[in-house]
Amino acid sequence: MRVVTESRPQSGRCLGSIDPDIRVTPQVDSCSTDRLKRKPSLSPSRGCYRVFLSIFATVCVTRGMQHAFFCSNADTPEAQFKNAAVHEQRARAAEKAASVATEISVERGDEHVQKKKSSSFYSRENYKPPDFVIESVYLDFDLDETETRVKAALTMYRKPGRPVVNLVLDGDGLIAEKVSVSYERENANEAGNGSKKVSVEATQTFPLSSPDAGNQETRQAYFRSENGSSSPSDKEMISPRPGIAVEKSGSLLICKDILPSESEQRFVVKTQVRIRPQDNSRLSGLYVSDGVLVTHNEAQGFRRITFFLDRPDVMTQWRVRLTARKQDYPVLLSNGELVESGDDPTDPEKHFSVFSDPHKKPSYLFALVAGKLHSVGHDYEKRDKSLVKVSVWSTPENVAKLSWALQSIIRAMKGDEILFGRDYDSDVFHIVCVNGFNAGAMENKGLNIFNCDSLLADPTTTTDEEYRRILRVVAHEYFHNWSGNRVTLRDWTELTLKEGLTVYREQEFMGSQYSSGVARVEDARLVLSQQFREDSGPLAHPVRPDHYASVDNLYSVTVYKKGAEIFRMYATLLGPSAFRKGLNLYFSRYDGQAATCENFRSAMEEASGRNLSQFFLWYTREGTPEVEITGFTFDKTRKQFSFTVTQKPPPMSDYEIRMYGQKAQFLHIPIRVSFINRRTKKPELYMGQRTTVLELRGETQTFTFTDMEEEPLVAPLQSFSAPVKLTVPSQTEEDLAILIGASFDPFTRWNAFQFLALQILKERMATKKKETSGVLSPAFQQGLHFALRDMPLSPAFTALLLTLPSYSRLEQDAPRPLDPDAIISARRSLLRDIYYFHRNALDEAYVATTIPKVDDRERDRQLESAEDPEQWQRRALRSILLEYVTANRDERSAKLALKHFKDARVMTDKIAALHVLVDLPFNKEREEALHLFYEEARGNPQLLTKWFALQARSSLPETLDRIRELEKHPEYKPLVPNFVRALYSTFMHGNPSVFHRRDGAGYELAFVFLQSMDRINPRTASRAATAFLSWKKYDKERQGRARSVLERLANLPGISNDLKDVVDRALAA
Repeated sequence: MRVVTESRPQSGRCLGSIDPDIRVTPQVDSCSTDRLKRKPSLSPSRGCYRVFLSIFATVCVTRGMQHAFFCSNADTPEAQFKNAAVHEQRARAAEKAASVATEISVERGDEHVQKKKSSSFYSRENYKPPDFVIESVYLDFDLDETETRVKAALTMYRKPGRPVVNLVLDGDGLIAEKVSVSYERENANEAGNGSKKVSVEATQTFPLSSPDAGNQETRQAYFRSENGSSSPSDKEMISPRPGIAVEKSGSLLICKDILPSESEQRFVVKTQVRIRPQDNSRLSGLYVSDGVLVTHNEAQGFRRITFFLDRPDVMTQWRVRLTARKQDYPVLLSNGELVESGDDPTDPEKHFSVFSDPHKKPSYLFALVAGKLHSVGHDYEKRDKSLVKVSVWSTPENVAKLSWALQSIIRAMKGDEILFGRDYDSDVFHIVCVNGFNAGAMENKGLNIFNCDSLLADPTTTTDEEYRRILRVVAHEYFHNWSGNRVTLRDWTELTLKEGLTVYREQEFMGSQYSSGVARVEDARLVLSQQFREDSGPLAHPVRPDHYASVDNLYSVTVYKKGAEIFRMYATLLGPSAFRKGLNLYFSRYDGQAATCENFRSAMEEASGRNLSQFFLWYTREGTPEVEITGFTFDKTRKQFSFTVTQKPPPMSDYEIRMYGQKAQFLHIPIRVSFINRRTKKPELYMGQRTTVLELRGETQTFTFTDMEEEPLVAPLQSFSAPVKLTVPSQTEEDLAILIGASFDPFTRWNAFQFLALQILKERMATKKKETSGVLSPAFQQGLHFALRDMPLSPAFTALLLTLPSYSRLEQDAPRPLDPDAIISARRSLLRDIYYFHRNALDEAYVATTIPKVDDRERDRQLESAEDPEQWQRRALRSILLEYVTANRDERSAKLALKHFKDARVMTDKIAALHVLVDLPFNKEREEALHLFYEEARGNPQLLTKWFALQARSSLPETLDRIRELEKHPEYKPLVPNFVRALYSTFMHGNPSVFHRRDGAGYELAFVFLQSMDRINPRTASRAATAFLSWKKYDKERQGRARSVLERLANLPGISNDLKDVVDRALAA
């Protein structure tokens, strides 16, 4: 969730204008009335404006403004939004006016120039709170996919103590039709016997009819009327001055001269704009997906709907009216509760709905959906016995696939009550899914919008992992109701405050729904393989970045997953009770506010009585800390055992140096340890506890443990208690084998086995062995024996234990320069060796996890249920066992995989078989399976994306040609992110041997794709382009070819800010 921030041209900006990206206040206002007291000059080299000699008209043209502008005679409030037809006839004149405005943009003296920032970065140190408050907003949509008209009325005031400044409302690509500003003020009676109300109103109509303002219809005027009268005859014209303009950046500028001079004086800004949803290929703002009108506004999409202070720290109350044709849009939804609906009195073919949201929210959480939708529902009973009407919506053909999503949201609501004491706060809750969506889902208040891939589930087409993912994503978005919606963000650098915290809450929930040990290992594995990789590359950044160039690129694994680990460390250090107390305090204290990470820390400090200032360095430090444990000593006489822990934190950031100076600042790291008796090979308690949390706060600390009868084996970093790289130099392979067999902590067992596998793989990657070596270390063999024979583990954990390190994990440890073929070959050779030494056990386990079919169809369905978590675990193990029993990559392997595919009764087994087949050089079996799968997938987007992705990840030489063919396939949809990600993101991120081909053909195919996609959807393009970030780790030949592509991308005319940010950082690495 996740939209483009671009720095605006700074010339032409008025004093104190609000800019959420670059907040620099110039010293002199280009819209100041003092400028009008000077003698006007027609020379464009001497001033900001060209003043035309007309008693009723003034044209203001400044660099950075899209239009010359005028204020026409103010209409009555009821008539202000009714002149659009007239303006359509003046389009050419408007274009000419804009052209003239551009031509007469002029140089200005230094005192009139707002200096441009030296870089396009937004810096959190330059954060400036908004000068204005939007007290309430009323939106009126006349919906149509071709063209939608949006009317907005913003009730606003300037904050007390703030200077009188101009108002800038964000806008992007809006077709402005009319803008007005109105308010009432007390005016002294000329007779001196009191005062009377004066209504002040300024209106600007777009487009302009001519650049010289000679036309009476477009002349600019300001009026005041007595006692609020709207009659033109009761209005007195104030001296004409420039005041309202649409800037070249798309924002709306309202100069301070036409705003109330008193702070807290309410005024209303009314705007009318047109937008074209069907042309919105960026899928940001309001757009069309399969005939459904839908919004996606995080982070900066709302400015593509109407003019607004589009920043997360502007929270307001919303009332929304939606009007649309009944036939095309029978269902109308928005945030809040439905308060009114009926037929449109002006058009019998239309209907309307009005929604009111009692909870204040920022613009990125606004949502609407309109279309032909069906739903499933449930009345959820909260702890106080009140009911919430829960509805899950989709297009009619998918409504049968919503059952699991409905179950998931009910589980999530109950889970939030039990685990975190958080209750839902409204009477209705909606979830809607559409196929065209940039993200997995969006947590809009009371109206969550999902990508169909993250919501639809069917026993015959959905994999076990997808069932779990739906549960996880539904819970994540629902949990945002408190961690993100009720308490939101001050600015986007604080993104981890909602995303990291919500990921932590989601992880705790998933641990309660599935095997908690398996869930924790999966979370840690992702950090170790993906987040550590990001920490070591060009996109490395702190969990709370100091600055950014593109807000969309903030949505990273660091912000989400490492951020979640920081919140987990809070809980580890403080303990469950104090952490829960602090979390409750945070939610209650900052409810309805835009908060910061410091606010969260202060709540935790108050709840626990601890000083957490050093711990807060986790938010500002970029990179992965390294921790080493050495100096193990045991004093048998004193029964004391001790060891020394040393940390090597990443270099301090520029921000930290400015904050703390050059002196090294060390992190506060919680290290959870347990002890295992070397003799009995069983866990030992210490002080009556299974684990002890050590707090490493300096560079080196020695920890001593008393009353120890024997020297134990230390099991460090239990449950992955901190996101650090841990080394124990004295740890032997025998020690690791003991940890695998004796530790009660699943992460410790898994990590020890992974370490042993990594040692073997590193040696093979260095020697580039492609054949089986015939040698596996005794400790590794012992670990395998434990997994397969000795101890009955959960099937899901056994599957994790047997899964070899991924390419992204191996990439971190492989010799430089990287050789993708050597990495893949090393992994395949180890699979073959394991199968060679443990063939009987692996074959037996594979057969044991296979459930034979029975004649009774219903009984057969129950035996292989798609929604049973126990069956998920069994199939997870069976899928990894299939990799082993086909490790020889011979014809027997291909036939076995094809049989696995044909015998499959659930999608998990089919996908597991296809994963094997697409990499095997046996065309007959591979093509037969792909053909059968396509016949099943035809017309089903959820299955078609799987079909495209499976072929894109094939490591066979012909894959590039196949991708080119698939791009022309009639069922491939290049405007739908799901299809693009399935084909091209899978190829670029999930197929290293083909993407990094030595001849550069993979890079060239990626260039053609990125060049095209950036014009359609910059966000999708920039995400795919991150595949180039590791280019400098490869050999010189590959580096040269990758550099050529990156440089050509960087020089593309009109390259998006999103893509340019990624490309520039890759080149600068």
